[in-house]
Amino acid sequence: MILAFIGDNSPAREEAVGEFVAGFIGIHGPTAVDKFGSDNFDLSQLGDAVSTSPFLSLRRLVVVRDLSANKDLADKLEKIIELVADTTDLVLVENRLDSRSKYLAELKKIAEVREFAHLEGDDLIRWVIAEADKNEAKISHNTALSLVDRVGTNHQLLANELKKLALYSNEITEDSVQELTTYSPKSSVFAMLDAAFAGNVSRALKLYQEQRAQGMEPQAILGMITWQLNILCIVKTAGDLAASDIATQSKISPFVIRKNQVNAKRVSEHKLVNLLDKAINIDLQMKTSAVKPDDAVQSLIMAFV
Repeated sequence: MILAFIGDNSPAREEAVGEFVAGFIGIHGPTAVDKFGSDNFDLSQLGDAVSTSPFLSLRRLVVVRDLSANKDLADKLEKIIELVADTTDLVLVENRLDSRSKYLAELKKIAEVREFAHLEGDDLIRWVIAEADKNEAKISHNTALSLVDRVGTNHQLLANELKKLALYSNEITEDSVQELTTYSPKSSVFAMLDAAFAGNVSRALKLYQEQRAQGMEPQAILGMITWQLNILCIVKTAGDLAASDIATQSKISPFVIRKNQVNAKRVSEHKLVNLLDKAINIDLQMKTSAVKPDDAVQSLIMAFV
């Protein structure tokens, strides 16, 4: 059997890998398992591992992580598969792979591929609620939203924060999220602009004040707003191109592209140009005049509506 566990939803991916390996060990024992990372083996070592008959067990399991990171080995995937003995189960574990890569295309031909995609929107919130439940804790939909706004969308970071929150209390609240979790400025800036584009000025300004309370200077917040506007321009001018194609050409995370595609539909090209002009003028004013930075940045946020 040849299995591939791929995708950037690392908690779900690693849970699935762990369950598979534990099930194998339960039947064949821990000595029947070999594990490799892309930086600690070569073709001959891997070939020996997958072709050797099991000792004191009926089957052998070989787990290989990030084979795609080793280009020489990835290019020899077919040769590696040819070496796999009938008594060997090979498990390949990968992070996100380019959907157009030759490696992934070959992998899908020879392996059972189980994908664990980065979740977004309501799917991500449902995952947060389910992850809290796994830690024997409860979190409401609104509190889950606040956690994602504050921490960001990295699944592993969210899983770690949920474990910490669950240890503190089995009822995760807005207060515990604010007090105990790691603050992510970029995530909060996107949430702030998302609220502004949706017409929720009070929430956008509240998120701005929360960032200021965390010690973020107006100039830094303006810089991140400008970064978001730059991404919006890229997404807007890309038109109907798929997020994966935009990400490949721009070297920006596909998830970031997909998030901004929603707001790109909310804003016209004319307004986007005006927002960029306003951001540039505010930056100039903050550097050359006595303008109040907080007032200037908040005026920019309100212009998004």
